[in-house]
Amino acid sequence: AELFEVGLAFVELYKDRVIDLLTERKTKVTMGDQSAGAIAASDSLFPELTVKVVGCEKDAYTMLFQGDANRHFEKLPDNPETSRGHTVFELYLWDRVRQTKATLQFVDFAATVPDRKSATQYITKSLTS
Repeated sequence: AELFEVGLAFVELYKDRVIDLLTERKTKVTMGDQSAGAIAASDSLFPELTVKVVGCEKDAYTMLFQGDANRHFEKLPDNPETSRGHTVFELYLWDRVRQTKATLQFVDFAATVPDRKSATQYITKSLTS
């Protein structure tokens, strides 16, 4: 039996919506209560997230690239692929022997750009809140 289990979740905050990037269709999720003690996505701020268990580094990269392909991007003059939402990539580590868990969160903040589109307005609002 494996001593550790590794799970991944990937979410995008876009126009005040939280979107699960590891589902076939971009599923909207809600914020959760951090007081819950169950192992799984309930350890996340977003308990409805899809958590994919991976067995190796290659599987983890596959999930990262799958989620990245589901993000919102926009073509701009200075950058042909500008992300339009903030993302959080969560890595869950479960130690089956010690019965402990750890969560690592990697955050990518979308930058504001000088235009009048609504995505930029939401980004600016979220960065100044």
